[in-house]
Amino acid sequence: MIHRHLKRIAVLILLHHEAYSQTGWRRRGVAGWRFREELESVPDMKLPEVLPYLTGRGWLDRVDVREPSRGKPLWIYRISQRGARVIENLHGWGYYEIPEPWGFDTTDDLRALYPPAEAWQALSVLRRQAGLSKGVRRFGVPGWMSAAEVRRAAPQALPKHLAWLLDQRLIERRRPTGERIPAGAWFYRITALGMRAELVEVSGIQTSPPRFVHMQIREAQAPAKRDVEAALRSLIAPDHPAPVMPPMQTSSGRAGSDPPPEAPGIAAEDGS
Repeated sequence: MIHRHLKRIAVLILLHHEAYSQTGWRRRGVAGWRFREELESVPDMKLPEVLPYLTGRGWLDRVDVREPSRGKPLWIYRISQRGARVIENLHGWGYYEIPEPWGFDTTDDLRALYPPAEAWQALSVLRRQAGLSKGVRRFGVPGWMSAAEVRRAAPQALPKHLAWLLDQRLIERRRPTGERIPAGAWFYRITALGMRAELVEVSGIQTSPPRFVHMQIREAQAPAKRDVEAALRSLIAPDHPAPVMPPMQTSSGRAGSDPPPEAPGIAAEDGS
């Protein structure tokens, strides 16, 4: 069992390395962030008291990155300038300027989601199923999979991961009707919002599998210009042609191609 004091040092060393090498998650303009679960993936590194202590001393920064549907905070941690000085003085390392994070979340930060890696695997399976034109058709359309089918394709995906995807409206579910259908039988399908989800980065510590992934929802694409023009043309009925502009009247009052008169007070330059 690692002593609590040594755990504090180990966490500072690990996060100092992340900030120095620009690895880990990127948030508020800087890299080097880690989730508590990632830090605890190191053997004997349970940190129920260590992280609050280091944060309270100002040696770590932390940011809550939970999505609106999550009740409890989801903290990520990064070493601060003060924490870097502590570990550098302790080991006699040279001075290194740790980039400071911004004091606010960027637009990309606000769009970021950090689901468990298993949730992304389940979403990928349902996305692939939706693209199979010859797949099994349920409820009259393809793309639906039972929970057992999702588990066979993504063995690590659990009901809680499907529940997370449902909370984010990335998938939908539907229960079939029938006398022999179990009460808890549900079928799942990816939604249009889920089709716009894209993987930004996957991060893990040492040889441990990734605990979280960073994903974002792409903005809905605007219709192409030709589609907009076609829609505008469709608004003009055949018996109501587009209005024609009348010919421009010249200074003599006749329609023609005479040049317009010069504006008063501005003389033409002859270049001589």
